[in-house]
Parts: sequence; structure tokens; C-alpha cells
Amino acid sequence: MLPELVEHTVPTLGICVPIKVLSVYNGDTVVCETRFRFRLRLIDAWAPEVTGPQKAKGLKAKAAMQKLCEGKIGTVLIPWQDDIGKMTSMGRILGSLNINGDDIAYEMRKTGWAKLTKDEAADAWPE
Repeated sequence: MLPELVEHTVPTLGICVPIKVLSVYNGDTVVCETRFRFRLRLIDAWAPEVTGPQKAKGLKAKAAMQKLCEGKIGTVLIPWQDDIGKMTSMGRILGSLNINGDDIAYEMRKTGWAKLTKDEAADAWPE
């Protein structure tokens, strides 16, 4: 008799590094430090901008992000891509941030200050 198959989540192939969040730029970008400093753009989190017409909402999103992660230790997972250019956007590394077992992009979406997709964010925070 074969044992029942148990569903397993296959980990994402990528680079996982321990980090400290030094500062928050906005609701979807933080400055992290490992052996070097870098900006991390969260995957699956679109927040209002801290400049332009969205500034007031953007500053509230930034405050929510600061509460979740500023000054804390965590890990960043940078999903592996076949082209290193696909692992960055506008000078930022694209990845997932985990603090104390919490996916920060998910936590930002729970607060309502981030959306899953760019289209959702455009509808939530029109310019």
C-alpha cells in the first residue's frame, strides 16, 4: 500500500540573503543591508507614490511599511530569472521580504496600503 501523497510547496528558486531594513522609501520599496546596501522593490505590492498627486496617501503607505519592517532583521528572496535584467527594476532589486515569518508584501496588502497588481493600484489611487 502506498502512503498518501502529501501536498508540498516547492520553494522558489532564487537567492536568499539575511538583511536589515535600514529605511523605508515608500509603501513598496525599502533600503536593505547585507554585505552591501541595496533598494528592494517588493514583488506583489503596488503602493501609492510619495510624490505627485498621490503624495498624501503615499506617505501613509510609507508609515505603514515603516511600522512593519524599519530597523528589523529579516530575509530577502530574489527569485531567479534567466536574465539578470529581469531581477531588477529602475535600479532596485525585485524580491520578497520576510520579517519574523511574515511576507511584508502580503502584510502591506492586508493594511490596504498596497495592492497585488499595478492595475488594482491604478484603480485604488488614481492620479
